[in-house]
Amino acid sequence: MPQKKANPHLSTLYIIHGWTYRADYWQKTLDLLREHKIKVQFLYVPGLTKPSQRVWTIQNYVAWLRKELRGDMNPVVLGHSNGGRIALNYCYQYPNHLKHLILLNSAGIQPKISRRLRNFIILILAKIFKPLKNIPLCQKLAHRLIRSSDYAQAPKNMKKTLHHLLTSDRVLAKRLADIKTPISLIWGQTDRVTPIWMMKVFKQKLPEIRTTEILKDIGHAPYIHQPQILVASLLKVLSKI
Repeated sequence: MPQKKANPHLSTLYIIHGWTYRADYWQKTLDLLREHKIKVQFLYVPGLTKPSQRVWTIQNYVAWLRKELRGDMNPVVLGHSNGGRIALNYCYQYPNHLKHLILLNSAGIQPKISRRLRNFIILILAKIFKPLKNIPLCQKLAHRLIRSSDYAQAPKNMKKTLHHLLTSDRVLAKRLADIKTPISLIWGQTDRVTPIWMMKVFKQKLPEIRTTEILKDIGHAPYIHQPQILVASLLKVLSKI
């Protein structure tokens, strides 16, 4: 079988992961990309996969990303979930830098249920299940009920960070039409964290959408559950850049 050759004209693909504290979730996807000779750089997000005790704002993260991309005049960035939120704000502030942005199940759109109501529901559930926390079956049920909430699982400084980031989405909503970076959308069809209706909002409001890939019967984390399918979609997008 002939060896795959690297494309010397392909920019480095920088990956900004979402709200996770484990970088190893991405390892299979990274391995597959490198097997296809894609130059890929995984970015460790402060407060998540890179330890940090500070409270971060969206502007702090934009400044962090600026440093990470320093020296690369032609980067392609993939932002998953919260990583997409960071990348979109970066594109607004630095409109001529990225060659292309790939949004994978991106955050950045305000949910239809208000943040205050969602957090109130989570707080009530946490109080209900606290007395039963040592019962394995109850632990499992409680985890299922509140696991979708990044807020419930975050340490104190990252709870405040998440509050800042969710609040920043109101401002981002007004800026989407001014983001001129070429963008591709890749979305899990059954995503419950950033549902597919959010993809449709991005598609409607972002002016430079180039391609859209919908991953059938796949949820919020295709890099964990279906890395082969995710990489196949990424290769399709990258081949058109």
